[in-house]
Amino acid sequence: MVLIKEKAKEQNLGPQEITSQNVQYFCHHTQQFAQTQVHKAQKFVEHKCYEYVGENLFRCGPIEGYNTRTYTIKKNPDTGEFDCNCQAGRTQMCSHILGLYYAFKLNYFKNGQNNH
Repeated sequence: MVLIKEKAKEQNLGPQEITSQNVQYFCHHTQQFAQTQVHKAQKFVEHKCYEYVGENLFRCGPIEGYNTRTYTIKKNPDTGEFDCNCQAGRTQMCSHILGLYYAFKLNYFKNGQNNH
């Protein structure tokens, strides 16, 4: 993990390499996820995977070295709820939607950043 110290303040830039130990993955041996959904959602924000497309649409791009898919998250303007086109996001809260909530909380899209 790379740490930068500036004025007695540590800044975590995340791991130098993405591995199964630092991002959520499904373990076929235990039939469970290693790492938590929260952990994976935080990684999407840390790796700046989100993009506002417009018209209540967001994209969650892949984490380089971990996955290759880009998912689309749509906000329902009537209910305010989000749907994701990933397997889990069609029926429940997925890590892509959870990460988007974190992104909003951190003002990720403030001042036109991450907008196209």
